[in-house]
Amino acid sequence: MSNFNEQDQPADLLCAICMEVRDVRSQDNRVLECMHALYEECIDKWFEGRTQKRCPICHHEASAILR
Repeated sequence: MSNFNEQDQPADLLCAICMEVRDVRSQDNRVLECMHALYEECIDKWFEGRTQKRCPICHHEASAILR
């Protein structure tokens, strides 16, 4: 499990699902254990109806959302 704190910054500036530029300070961002950040609305739709919840970028199992 990765450690995450407020000083950590996800490397990507685009949501990998909707391809919109993310504001890294936005409360609408969700950071997965693999440190990929996506918009909350996008990741919720991505996970909807899936039995295995995996990151859409690296396919790492997303058992926890860090923020």
